[in-house]
Amino acid sequence: MKILTAVAAAFVLAGAASAADPCAQTRSATVTFTSPGDIVTATSFSGPVAPEGGGDNCRHAIVVLTIHTVEGVPVTVYAAPVVAASYDAGHTMAPVPAAQLGAFLDEWIKVEITTSDTAPAAGTEGFTTTLPPEDYEAIRAAKAPMLCYKASEHDRVCLAPDSSGYVVDFLTQDMA
Repeated sequence: MKILTAVAAAFVLAGAASAADPCAQTRSATVTFTSPGDIVTATSFSGPVAPEGGGDNCRHAIVVLTIHTVEGVPVTVYAAPVVAASYDAGHTMAPVPAAQLGAFLDEWIKVEITTSDTAPAAGTEGFTTTLPPEDYEAIRAAKAPMLCYKASEHDRVCLAPDSSGYVVDFLTQDMA
């Protein structure tokens, strides 16, 4: 609950600061993952300390990816510093202009939706899951909808509903 409260507070602060802060940006897309549909939102806001040099530099920005149903029910939330979520922003110490941050957010909301039967078998190298093998294989066999997003340059996270219909972290792919 503390995490959701912190994320909610961050959205309020980001909304209030967006007029004056070029690093406070939001992008959204509607997708069909759960029924009747979902909204993927990528939001950014300035970090607590301005980067050296100030100006149009969002290098310390925090980015938050949320997926919620069209009725407003949260499905998942992922937050990270932009330098961890985006290789282009993180591999050098160069400034990250607001336009570059916006381009990252535009790409981040382009999630992949497929079915769970396309996931590899449990234990496949480069893929991990926190689910017991029998639960993982049951979700694969169910051919449930699966939504994947890029958590970082090296990790892709996929969500899928379990046998009760609750959306769980299904797998993480190491893309290194």
